[in-house]
Amino acid sequence: AGDAPVTQLPDGAPAVPADTQGLEPVEQDALELQRAVYTPKPTIYSRAQWGADERMRSASSLRYFEIHGGFVHHTVNANNYTRAQVPGILRSIYAYHTRSLGWSDVGYNFLVDRFGRIWEGRAGGVDRPVVGAHTLGYNDDSFAMSAIGNFETAQPPAAMLQAYGVLFAWKLSLHGVDAASPQQRVGSKYFQGINGHRDAAATACPGKYLYAQIPLIRQYAAAAQQGW
Repeated sequence: AGDAPVTQLPDGAPAVPADTQGLEPVEQDALELQRAVYTPKPTIYSRAQWGADERMRSASSLRYFEIHGGFVHHTVNANNYTRAQVPGILRSIYAYHTRSLGWSDVGYNFLVDRFGRIWEGRAGGVDRPVVGAHTLGYNDDSFAMSAIGNFETAQPPAAMLQAYGVLFAWKLSLHGVDAASPQQRVGSKYFQGINGHRDAAATACPGKYLYAQIPLIRQYAAAAQQGW
């Protein structure tokens, strides 16, 4: 109970509620599990870490709605980039989306490189239902992470697939969506919890090799999802 008396332990050890003293370790573990079971958040590198110039985006266009599913995309960049080149690639995508296409910000909510590092895309809060510009007709009810590279011509690395799994597990859990869900209402249609861009549009995205791995991404996400 929240009002249980607390006993202070010596040597700076954390206080323990008196009503749990004397319990066997297994019983204490069970109590901890009852208190909170949640899907852990993966490491996400911020916009500041890839050098986003916040003056380039239209802050007034930021919108939030709901998350009912996620989409897998690819950027169609070269595949042989180095770790150090990734922030520059992200800045180039940002400039293309805002300056060339006239969008308010990066279209994708997240991006992932071939080393398995996850990067914040569109501004507004990685844990919030930010409306992006990635899957026409379904942006209000979904989010997307785009793989940096061209996966019509190359196989996605294992680290990238694993990153998709943990990111989708966490992000969907925030909005009460089962990563293994076979049917989610997204906009005007039904999709699975995790989908490829081509499931919602006439496009090759996210490339035939990455698209073929979406069942594995679903498995990774379902295994990583521990609670809401």
